[in-house]
Amino acid sequence: MSLQRQFFYPQLSTRFVTFTLCITWVLFALVSAQVAKAQPLNKAQPLNDVVKSPNDSREYRAMRLDNQLKVILVSDPSSKTAAASLDVDVGSALNPKGREGLAHFLEHMLFLGTQKYPEAGDYQAFISNHGGSHNAFTSNTNTNYHFDIDANYLEPALDRFAQFFIAPLFTPEYVDREKHAVHSEYQSNLNQDGRRVFAATRQAYNPEHPFSRFAVGSLETLADRENSTIRDELIAFYNTYYSANLMSLVVVGPQSLDELSQLVTTKFSAVVNHEVTLPELTTPLFLPESLPAQINIATLRDVYSMSLTFPTPSDKDDWQAKPLSYLGAEFGYEGEGSLLALFKEKGWANALAASPGFSFDNEASFRLDLQLTEEGFKHTNEILQYIFDFASKLEKDGIRNDLFEEEKALSQASFLFQDAPAPLALARYLAQQHQEFDAADVLRAPYAYDQFKPERIAEFLSFIRPDNVLIALKAKNIDSNATSPYFNVPYQFAPLTDEQQALIAAPAPADASALFVRSSNPFVSDNYAVLEVPQGQDTTESHTPTEVLSEHGLEVWYADNRQFKQPKADIFVSLLNPAVASTPELGVVNDLWVQLINDDLTSLTYDAHIAGLSSQIYPHMRGISIKLSGFSQPLPRLYSHLMSGIASFTPNPQRFAVLKARMAQQIANSLKENAYKQTLGQLYQGLLSTPSVEDRLAKLASLTLEDIKQHHQRLLKQSHLRLLVHGNLTEAQAIAMGEFAKSQFEPNKALQPLTRLPVAKLDIGRMHKAIDAKQNNAAITVYNQANGDKSDLTLRASYSVLSDALAPAFYTRLRTEQQLGYVVFSMPFNLLNSLGITMVIESPTSSPQALEGHIDNFVTAFSQAQLTMPEQAFEGHKQSVIAQLSEPATKQSELTNRWWTEIDQY
Repeated sequence: MSLQRQFFYPQLSTRFVTFTLCITWVLFALVSAQVAKAQPLNKAQPLNDVVKSPNDSREYRAMRLDNQLKVILVSDPSSKTAAASLDVDVGSALNPKGREGLAHFLEHMLFLGTQKYPEAGDYQAFISNHGGSHNAFTSNTNTNYHFDIDANYLEPALDRFAQFFIAPLFTPEYVDREKHAVHSEYQSNLNQDGRRVFAATRQAYNPEHPFSRFAVGSLETLADRENSTIRDELIAFYNTYYSANLMSLVVVGPQSLDELSQLVTTKFSAVVNHEVTLPELTTPLFLPESLPAQINIATLRDVYSMSLTFPTPSDKDDWQAKPLSYLGAEFGYEGEGSLLALFKEKGWANALAASPGFSFDNEASFRLDLQLTEEGFKHTNEILQYIFDFASKLEKDGIRNDLFEEEKALSQASFLFQDAPAPLALARYLAQQHQEFDAADVLRAPYAYDQFKPERIAEFLSFIRPDNVLIALKAKNIDSNATSPYFNVPYQFAPLTDEQQALIAAPAPADASALFVRSSNPFVSDNYAVLEVPQGQDTTESHTPTEVLSEHGLEVWYADNRQFKQPKADIFVSLLNPAVASTPELGVVNDLWVQLINDDLTSLTYDAHIAGLSSQIYPHMRGISIKLSGFSQPLPRLYSHLMSGIASFTPNPQRFAVLKARMAQQIANSLKENAYKQTLGQLYQGLLSTPSVEDRLAKLASLTLEDIKQHHQRLLKQSHLRLLVHGNLTEAQAIAMGEFAKSQFEPNKALQPLTRLPVAKLDIGRMHKAIDAKQNNAAITVYNQANGDKSDLTLRASYSVLSDALAPAFYTRLRTEQQLGYVVFSMPFNLLNSLGITMVIESPTSSPQALEGHIDNFVTAFSQAQLTMPEQAFEGHKQSVIAQLSEPATKQSELTNRWWTEIDQY
């Protein structure tokens, strides 16, 4: 899979806070002439105008304060939420030697009191009590702080936020406490293979390069030392690097640009400018002559994978040509003639991803990641031969203007018809982009394909060769002769011998003739017209879906695109089969059937995916669901191909064996998840009576190909069909889709009426799930169930307000003050029609029994406090919930998902 259209926020660690908003989104690019003119106030200096899509109704202004702090303001009058993000162009790369984790520790400390707001939990409580979320992360090269909130409270929130960068306290008591929180975060990741693999891979890097160093921090690296306290070093690091000229601020809100400008100038002009010039990075990541090499890395999970890293020159000046992204699109293609198609046919691999890797000012890299089968792990040398053979084909036939123009056209369409990101996602994204690009280009740069430079693509391709590669092989049982520091990962690193180099550089087997560079994509849209809403209908806001077709065994719901007016649509289809929920065994069959069908349809869905369409087939307790989204003109074609492909599916015996083994790995590996995630899984199991890991593995072991064939027929002929069509398609098209689905699946008209799935009703209203992990941490999840369900709107509202009040208090008491662990949070837990609240702790120091005692003590104290809660505080929590419920959908798919949740819940 090519990753060129996904934008990543690389981060070494993330602050876990209550109500954290986890949003991943893609912003698109191409030049547009519609811009917002800067009208700087006070002493702010205007920067270049921000280039935006003509369909983007928000207004932008870029400016620079007198202290040289860069600012982008975004006015969105329709938003009820405001957000801000401040990015500091300093990260773990600048940790002093011997003080690994100092930049990350500093990120933690800024949340814990300032001169103006000395209470450690003031900022967190203020944000949470006004419908918001807050977070921060430290990466190798930058540290980002961000929040969102009810827009009515933006000014006081910004006032608190700005003080992080003006006058933090570094209170000695909290320095000592938060050290343990950083250590707990480090401990919580000791059993996460992603972190472990990264820690081991660092052993292959040049030890003088900052990327090779431990970055999270521990009690050892952050300990006080003779003649040097960690608090003094924190303050010195802050005073040295937290300089206004290294900061980029973005504020998004419904206020006008003038109002936002006044706010920012007032709040952030006091940030000190130390006129810092960052040191230039000239150290190479790999020592001269250290490549080619291989590193073996032992994993905790039962996996087989291979990663290839090819160092290249820096690509930072090539953002308008994107040579590495172009190569990622070709190597990562999954359709006919691709590397993955050949490897799957051989039973060697299940997934392949290709993309740009690390990117520094002095160098970059290209990366291939392969998810292998056990058999494929025995053929890594041959796999490398095929990869280098494909590189040769690409050099000869694949650097083509028509493929580049296709990428350009897809990016242009994505930019022109982009979904509006949520304020927080937009703020966080722009703050980071503004560190890399001029203000004019922050929106368009990641996906601008302005210049086709075949010679530059060829130059980068020339680095994908056998003598310039780090091969990383990862498996549970693999040869090792060393252990990495901090994460204690068994590994083995050695340069490739001349014999090994000759082997991987040898000609590929004869069947490499099956590999060829892809042709044009049949799913690229050539019509972006938006349908007119019928006369007399309100076009200012969306309407709820209407059931436009209802028969025994079939129902179709439809809503037009009157609110978002984009050439896009979303389609949901469910095949609801009561038999699936009747026995745990059928649930396992259903899960494997979905994996097989997704695998079988890859060559079809991948072309659609890179053309701006998405499709997902997923299992659930009542059958399967299919979701399709994207540009509306080619979407019905994808729908027809997908539905007929499912209906005519015949399972392949070889892929059955491969995917059955992979599913067994996935189920078994769930026992190695973070301890708190395991307790949440146990909670679902207890409330929904789902089978245990052991039961699922036992059933999977006995499954046969015949079981899959029978299940396929059961889904085709014994299911109830339900569809939702929303967006730039007509009602007639929606009905036709329902009729087509009926022709393919023959719904059972004799099925009994569908009923809601049951959720266990707890006698005492409480359930706890705990695990004393055979790892480094214990965890507990306590679930409190309401005495009623969602139909009781008063109860529903009460639980929402209660959760809003409880969450920040729980975090402050058990995380900030008692330092029980890094993972501490409370959240609503509304499952199907039931209401509830969970409280979760993962701790490296306490037993599950002790953690439950801490929760009980907190609940007792919290309950007493609610009896005397001031009316003003109660009103604040109520308004916070109202603000969250009132926030309109910012994109069509968000609204579709809300509707589908309601339509498909029974």
